[in-house]
Amino acid sequence: MGGRNHTALGVIRALARNGIPQFTVGAGTSYVSYCRWHRRLRSQRGDDPTPESLAGFLARLSVEPMVLIPCSDAWVAAVARLEPTLAARFPASIAPLESLDICLDKGRFADTLARLGLPHPRTICIGASDDVRTLWDSTLRDPFLKPRNSLALRASYGVKAFRIRTRAEAMTRVREAQQAGLELMLQEYVPGPAGSHYFVDGFVDRAGAVCARFARRRIRTNAEPFGDSSCMVSISLEEARAPLDILDRLLPALRYRGVFNAQFKYDDRDGLFKLLEVNPRAWGGVSLPVSCGVNVVEMSYWDALGFPVKPVVEYPIGRYWIYASSDRRVCWQLFREGRLTPGAWLRTWAGAVQAIFRWDDPAPAGIVFFHRLLQAVRRTLRVPR
Repeated sequence: MGGRNHTALGVIRALARNGIPQFTVGAGTSYVSYCRWHRRLRSQRGDDPTPESLAGFLARLSVEPMVLIPCSDAWVAAVARLEPTLAARFPASIAPLESLDICLDKGRFADTLARLGLPHPRTICIGASDDVRTLWDSTLRDPFLKPRNSLALRASYGVKAFRIRTRAEAMTRVREAQQAGLELMLQEYVPGPAGSHYFVDGFVDRAGAVCARFARRRIRTNAEPFGDSSCMVSISLEEARAPLDILDRLLPALRYRGVFNAQFKYDDRDGLFKLLEVNPRAWGGVSLPVSCGVNVVEMSYWDALGFPVKPVVEYPIGRYWIYASSDRRVCWQLFREGRLTPGAWLRTWAGAVQAIFRWDDPAPAGIVFFHRLLQAVRRTLRVPR
């Protein structure tokens, strides 16, 4: 559910290659709909359901049981709020609603980490009557403005966060956001290059057992300082020992269940890995652990149906993942600046898992290429859309 990007595409492929039949809602006419395994599930009116209309949509379905696998924050919250009768007919392997709310509300998440004594960037929630100029004290190093709800800020402004230079600028941003109904926080920025970002992905079954853990490190990002990964590499669990120890304390405290994706950044100022967020659902780079034999999507399917999940404890190290369209632009810029050599580029691209392109399912990548080519022609010819 929620299938217009490479998160849903990775989930579709992870299930289909294991012979699990599926339907998709939310892909519309995006490139995901061109996947060879895509089957659209429409409402009686012929349109896609939304998170808000999910309950009514499911109540009218005659096909059951069906496992629900959400691919965005809005969809995972909608699934968690289904009333018990529907949840029994359409099971999902997800965390309890209270735990999901903590993960999705970045303010509550920061408060929870502070209560548990886990390393995280210093965070200050901004209330409607608060003066940012007072909250921003001398101990808050290089702060930026971050939303409590990431999806809402990106939908309104197209960004993940705001860098700020002065208290006056911060106050202006906060007022604008509050007028738009958005809540912001001040958070300390952890300095460091793309390679300082570490990720731990995995799965927790209905009994609370961690059945899979997969560690990776960012190599390149599509934008600084708040971009998404354009290139990543799998690393050993030993290299990610400190982040794993943090999660071993957090996940039981949340009574967590389901797929998780945790992001850390190493802070060389104090030698600590700071936990930035935990995504309680499938994520954009899920195709990397799946390609390495850590199929957390399939685990979610079997766990939702009440079957035992076989743990995975080993996976290949040094396997790369790229989002080709954005990483190509990043690499070209790094070439021009003399910060990337052809050999280093080739090591990350040769044999890498691609976010969209697959030899056995090339149509989605073909559609993306066609649309980008069309956009380039329009820009060159200055043709209006």
